[in-house]
Amino acid sequence: MFARNTEKVTKAFLEALVAQGGSESTQFDLPHWTRDLDRLVDEIAKGKNEESLDRLRDYLSDLSSWLMACLTGYQQAAPQWSVDFLDRSSPKSIEKGAKLPDWKKHLGLASSELWERYNEMIQDLTPGLVEDEVRDIAAKIAKEHYRNLKGKSKRRSK
Repeated sequence: MFARNTEKVTKAFLEALVAQGGSESTQFDLPHWTRDLDRLVDEIAKGKNEESLDRLRDYLSDLSSWLMACLTGYQQAAPQWSVDFLDRSSPKSIEKGAKLPDWKKHLGLASSELWERYNEMIQDLTPGLVEDEVRDIAAKIAKEHYRNLKGKSKRRSK
């Protein structure tokens, strides 16, 4: 029961990252797998072969790796988005992107143009946009973390 519930939670996390809140299907599979936990256990119960048990072990290992990767992605995404946003909206970044003529800077006209540039930059910033950007970062982090967890280990055929 615990393994099945863990599988459901992991698939839901992963689907939310991969499908970006899209389909919410009940048939979402782990990447690179065409079987789920129930099918793998059923194969073992039907007395298939040792290969079935190896596939189950591989599946549970992948499931564990994806769960850790998704949790890591969600945990690190919001702070990463904040750092990225603060870098993009910092005075130095805005000044660098503005390329104001020196005469405007000397006459004190630059500050109003920089403020306008800042306002333009954040005007389209909505909760939905932030959520999408955070989810994109979480997906990227999760995929990278999964690759790191799996390393260069050889995958068995599934």
